[in-house]
Amino acid sequence: MNIIEGKAYKDKYTKLLVNKIGKGCIAVIRHWRLDITAAQELKHCSVKAIINCEMPSEGSGISEGMCYALKSGIGIYNVLNGSFFDVVNDGDIVKIDGNLIYINGRYCTNCIPVSFNAAKCEYSQSEKNSFMLNTIDHMRSELKFFLCNTDLPDIKLDMKNRDVLIISRGRGYIEDFTAVKSFVLDNNLIIVGVDGGANAVFDAGMACDIIIGDMDSVSDKSLKNCREILVHSYMDGYAPGVIRMEKLGIGYRLIRVMGTSEDAAILMCKQKGASTIYLVGGHIGIEEFMEKGRDGMGSTAILRMLYGSSIIDLKGISRLIKCPNI
Repeated sequence: MNIIEGKAYKDKYTKLLVNKIGKGCIAVIRHWRLDITAAQELKHCSVKAIINCEMPSEGSGISEGMCYALKSGIGIYNVLNGSFFDVVNDGDIVKIDGNLIYINGRYCTNCIPVSFNAAKCEYSQSEKNSFMLNTIDHMRSELKFFLCNTDLPDIKLDMKNRDVLIISRGRGYIEDFTAVKSFVLDNNLIIVGVDGGANAVFDAGMACDIIIGDMDSVSDKSLKNCREILVHSYMDGYAPGVIRMEKLGIGYRLIRVMGTSEDAAILMCKQKGASTIYLVGGHIGIEEFMEKGRDGMGSTAILRMLYGSSIIDLKGISRLIKCPNI
């Protein structure tokens, strides 16, 4: 019988968990509809297994991210004890022995290994229809904002007639950045990291010129090695990243833009005179946004229409370019 043992690390937000978990550890999550980006990050962290503390409803199937993890050799185990997430602590030694889980040598709860043969979790057509209708409604209401000359903060870096790479925390962003790293260096591209996307740049031994976002998934190391920080402020003035920046003692500016932080990065680069924008880890499809819990993509659709001729989307480039250490 296969026995898995290692230090456990937990977080209800997988995007935060990957900033502290290491090779050979066991990831404890509350995310039964594990998205593909989170699964890819856990693979890059070389975790031994995933313990999921949020039980899926009967017949709900397994997500694309769970399929990816299983294909990568990472076992997934659903726990039967709802309090397990609260009982286990970071650094505890967890052992999975069949359908039994032990913490620091003591039995804790039973678990159910997730089978790759389980039905795949799919978004219903009604969910997709609702998403598309909501996107259309938001496009109508947000169009005026993006057609106006939006008041954006001054930045230190001169982007005029420069090529820029924007890297977001999206599907395949780590592999895709690795694939184009030499191109970025050879052509002296400006690098703009969108929140956790900046971590791939730091892990590659480089630094972002600008990081923009809510600052909820980017690591402290990435922030401290960046030249300029723009905290995304929403239209009502709420800027969740401010508290963290002040705690870290890092200087920042606010950027008030509708939509996602990725949208804000594209808008800023174009308004500051950038010529070509290369996207790594960008979001465009319905399922990518639904995985993020968003109910529409109005601002993203508008910006693709406005600036599409200046944008080169590098999603999946790692499938075409053979790179070492992927």
